[in-house]
Parts: sequence; C-alpha cells; structure tokens
Amino acid sequence: MEDRAMRRISSQQIADRLRHGMVSEAPVNETIQRMAKVIDAQNANDPLDRPMTCHLDASPASRATKARALEARLQSGGYTVPLPHRFGFRS
Repeated sequence: MEDRAMRRISSQQIADRLRHGMVSEAPVNETIQRMAKVIDAQNANDPLDRPMTCHLDASPASRATKARALEARLQSGGYTVPLPHRFGFRS
C-alpha cells in the first residue's frame, strides 16, 4: 500500500506526463478504472469498504484519485494534499 507521500509523488508524476503530452487523460482514466478493480478485490473481505467499481464516477475515493492526477498541475507547487479533502478524505 502507498503512504501519503507516495500518493503525492505518483499523482505529480502523472500530472507532469499529462502536462508534457506524454499521456492523455483517457489512459489515465482507464488506469484508474483498472486499479479500482484491483483495490476492490484486495478489500473484498472488509465489511466497511465501499467498492469503487460499481459507481466509479460517484465514488469519493475514485474522484479524489482523479483530482490528484488531473488537477495536480493547477496546485501551488504541485502540492496535492488539499484535493482529497473536497471528497471527505484526509491525505
């Protein structure tokens, strides 16, 4: 599992690749969808977990992930900590 620092670094790397045209938004969204399935499988036995794949666009976790990846370049210094707070998460 990633810790907070790794999530920030990962999202900044994605944002940099988007900014420089190395990848487009569509593959990023496809990757988030694939990873949501993996995460749901890992958390299948957790009764408190809310699966993301059923309602990907409504899932706070999915929306926070997309915000971190797609909006990181808009943040001061690429600092993405405030983004998940919009969706009710601590970063």
